[in-house]
Amino acid sequence: LSDNGGYAFLHGISARPTPGISLSIVHRLYAKNYQTLAGSAFGETTNTNPTNEHGLYAGVSFTINPKIRVNNYVDIYHFSWMKYRIDKANTNGYDILHEWNFRPSRRFEFYTRFRFKSNPRNITRTTESITDVKNYKKSSLRLNFSYKPNSNWTFKTRGEWSFFNDGVSTLKKGYVFYQDIGYQFPSRKVTLQGRYAVFNVGDYDARIYAFENDVLYAFSIPAYLGRGSRAYLLAKIRLQRRLDLWLRYAQTFRSDIEIFGSGLEELPNNRRSEIKIQLRARF
Repeated sequence: LSDNGGYAFLHGISARPTPGISLSIVHRLYAKNYQTLAGSAFGETTNTNPTNEHGLYAGVSFTINPKIRVNNYVDIYHFSWMKYRIDKANTNGYDILHEWNFRPSRRFEFYTRFRFKSNPRNITRTTESITDVKNYKKSSLRLNFSYKPNSNWTFKTRGEWSFFNDGVSTLKKGYVFYQDIGYQFPSRKVTLQGRYAVFNVGDYDARIYAFENDVLYAFSIPAYLGRGSRAYLLAKIRLQRRLDLWLRYAQTFRSDIEIFGSGLEELPNNRRSEIKIQLRARF
């Protein structure tokens, strides 16, 4: 409860009604006048303060057999007042996910994931120069393979497709394919992790995010956009028992542009490189 009378509720329940089945329900209600310095919370707008949102999340996960597991959730929400890029009160949206996970052995895992999202947003009709609020629809399909032949090597392959339709312009789409390889030397003093990705994403609305390994206490989740490739290599080296070194090099190549970035980050070519070095000493 904030000083101005704004309120927020977050409550839920989780249960295992039978072996192999897990249920979870979360209800949230953040008043439009609720004020907080706490930052993000469970909800659709996880990157802003919890306010102006009423939603219900329900998830179920069940095991068909010891090798196959199915995960599902649906999240329905309502905005009682205007929000960023939503110039209209009383709008609704929903988010659905369906995933199959197949693990035939301890060394191999495969999962496929489909996600569909419908969210309100301002839409400008170029022919009429009128701004309206409509629900855009974004869907994505992911295929992910992981293989660990032994304690030293790790392989992961992923393909992901994205489709965006705002009901006004043409369908926007894109894809990303990447291969991850990890190797840990038998001495356990050096660990290498790398990725090579190719992508073709025609519009920012269809962008695809993918987590990347990074130096300690840092994280990288770049958005793949445009047409090109991206690669990175991360090395962790244990110099001594209390001294660790991380080295990371990444490069993005865009074949659809001639100048990379804008403003102070503008580069006079279509490549951008990143270098990180981190040293940790423990006392």
